[in-house]
Amino acid sequence: MIFPLFITAQNQESILKALRKSNLTSYKGLSRVLFLTTRTIEDLQTVFPGTDKTCEYILRYYFYTEIHLNKKSNVLFAMDGTKFHLGSGNTSAISLTASVMNLIGGMYYGNSEMKSFLDKHPEVSM
Repeated sequence: MIFPLFITAQNQESILKALRKSNLTSYKGLSRVLFLTTRTIEDLQTVFPGTDKTCEYILRYYFYTEIHLNKKSNVLFAMDGTKFHLGSGNTSAISLTASVMNLIGGMYYGNSEMKSFLDKHPEVSM
């Protein structure tokens, strides 16, 4: 039996590399990893309120996060390997991005990343 190619392609994982890596001595060259159930990058192309940046760009650039699409659940792996499950109520790109930003912002090193982001985008309310 021959299966159409689009079925295989639809189930493939897509990886969006972090646009920056950590410069911290303890985590030099590392990024966070975010697993999302979202299937395509287009789902993350929504502009985040108070910025002119897309959700995926904010996560990949400001919060040093590599994004893996088409996963079974939404999970964030911190630079130290700690695993954080994201609530299933996060269905929109904006809601999911805000949750990840707040989670990272509550981390020891993530706090400075959040501050830097908010300094550059003072219109954002978190």
